[in-house]
Amino acid sequence: MVKGAVVNDFDGAPLGKAEIAAGNIKHFWIVHARNAFSCDGQPSYDQQGDYDANDDVNTSLAIKWDKTGC
Repeated sequence: MVKGAVVNDFDGAPLGKAEIAAGNIKHFWIVHARNAFSCDGQPSYDQQGDYDANDDVNTSLAIKWDKTGC
């Protein structure tokens, strides 16, 4: 796993937790959808207020997990 690793569901969380414990990653995301959908004049996903450019994820659609949990 790499910085900003993404786990698509809770089944992948044990792997992510192990990677954090080993010091290989600082955090991971459990995502419903990585990027927000935009329509009807809304800004693109990377222009929305919840966009985290470091991990390329819209945070309102994901749960961030780090060494303290989520």
